[in-house]
Amino acid sequence: MAYKSNVAYDFSRFAPVEIPEVPVEEPKKVNTVVKKKKAKKQQVTPLAVIKFVFVSLFVMASLGSIMVGNIKITQLNDETAKMEKLLDTARSEQVSLNSKLENRMSISKVEDYASNNLGLVKTQAYQIQYVQLTNEDKVEILGNSGGIQGFFQNVINSIEEYFA
Repeated sequence: MAYKSNVAYDFSRFAPVEIPEVPVEEPKKVNTVVKKKKAKKQQVTPLAVIKFVFVSLFVMASLGSIMVGNIKITQLNDETAKMEKLLDTARSEQVSLNSKLENRMSISKVEDYASNNLGLVKTQAYQIQYVQLTNEDKVEILGNSGGIQGFFQNVINSIEEYFA
């Protein structure tokens, strides 16, 4: 039988370590006399008042101009909206009038008007006559042949026609 003992283990390593207390020195109070300064009233100089007035006027003028600009923009937007409504109305009227025009100008309407009101009839085969030209008939077109040579030829032809 084996005898159990704890000789092989050193449990002192796991024991809590005591930290020695170091006396804490309290800070020494220094006798300093804090003199409280009496609050001096700030004196308002006339230059500071003038600066304040001008800055205030500038800010108010800037805000006023921004407000006037916004009012103008709103008015122009309203006017633009009205004009767009008028444009839409005019476009729809144009579409309506174009459809009426196309309806009135259709081929069937034109043929009906021509036959009933004007007394016109469609051409028949017996009404068509063909004209045959012989080789002797010619059409000659005098024109510019281009360039300087054509110019001089036209001048010469003009002079010949004048004296002839």
